[in-house]
Amino acid sequence: MAQQVKNKNRRCPVIAVTGGIGSGKSVVAAIFKENGALIIDADAVAKDILWNDNKISLRVIDAFGSDIRDENNRIIKERLITRVFHNKDSIRRLNNIMHPPLIKRINEIIRENKYSNKYTMIVVDAALIFEAGVEKKFDYVVTVAAQDDTRISRIVARDGVTPEDVLQRMNAQGSQEEHICKSDFVIINNESLADLRDRSLCVFEDILHAEYIH
Repeated sequence: MAQQVKNKNRRCPVIAVTGGIGSGKSVVAAIFKENGALIIDADAVAKDILWNDNKISLRVIDAFGSDIRDENNRIIKERLITRVFHNKDSIRRLNNIMHPPLIKRINEIIRENKYSNKYTMIVVDAALIFEAGVEKKFDYVVTVAAQDDTRISRIVARDGVTPEDVLQRMNAQGSQEEHICKSDFVIINNESLADLRDRSLCVFEDILHAEYIH
């Protein structure tokens, strides 16, 4: 395990780990967590906002219909995804509602922890870093990438959906190639979990080394 930051006045590097559906970005984030990183899961934060921020949840329901709720009046993520990802205008509308409170909450978590000596780094695990226009807010952006057919087969096996459904969601998330070009580090995930772990740890150590030599 990498050594934790010992200087209590030192700011933790703040990293974005991004990648499209089926890329394995959350696995990479989990590997970073094993080595002392604080992980901020953007999906989990967004779900918390949808469930607990009445103002935001009502805006989403008004935009996409009352039938996306369950019997407890909570938004069902799967229904929302099905409703949204067939239409780029719907995706844009949802992002316009969700991104401001999501970014605000993530920034709050970063501020609360960036001078902590408990973590080696702070990692935001999020698919839409570039689409939200926040990539410059991070010290480094790490993109996890994989071949399209590999990504599709992973999600079909995981979620029991059709390849066509996965392809729609992939197309809604933007170009993997453009994300790669804009990133500081790229982790290719076409092989085994052991290979992904090795590649992830190399990037993790490179980031820490770059921070310590500043």
